[in-house]
Amino acid sequence: ASQATRHARRLYVGGLQPPIREEKLEAFFTAIVRERIQFVHSPLPPTARPVMSCYVNEERKFAFVEFATLELTAAMLPLDGIDYEGLPLRIKRPNDYDPASLPADTRDRSEVLIVEGLSIPAAATGSKMIGGSGGGVRTRDRIFVGGLPPAVDDKSLGDIFSAFGELSSVHIVRDAAGSSKGFG
Repeated sequence: ASQATRHARRLYVGGLQPPIREEKLEAFFTAIVRERIQFVHSPLPPTARPVMSCYVNEERKFAFVEFATLELTAAMLPLDGIDYEGLPLRIKRPNDYDPASLPADTRDRSEVLIVEGLSIPAAATGSKMIGGSGGGVRTRDRIFVGGLPPAVDDKSLGDIFSAFGELSSVHIVRDAAGSSKGFG
């Protein structure tokens, strides 16, 4: 993992309750990567460490978790609100995150990650869905696809996945200006 991308591979994880063990939090995110993420283009070797480091501030109930790749980091963002020890985690970029400071060759990677069987909170997807305590829809028939180039739209993504069976819906998350956020 490169020092040039280190700031972009870190995420703020809030909503933690003491006692907070770095090893346990690292194991939680590693399990998500190992059990639920499929790399479409370049798989993570089985011996690779998905989580590079974890810094906990127990007094303020948060941690910074550093992931091995930019793609893994991006795949974790939609998990904002995921349950950890009975409470929803807040997962977001740190305040000092600056995408413009990334080396040019790392800005437009198009690795696609598929996260299987996760409950994605409605707030993370921009959806107006109403559901259980987390506000998300709990389903095993939902996948997350990240690292999408800006030119990919709902139809083209649907065309790719329809080769594997019937789809109930396809939704690429967009910002207020209508630009793709690179995942759906």
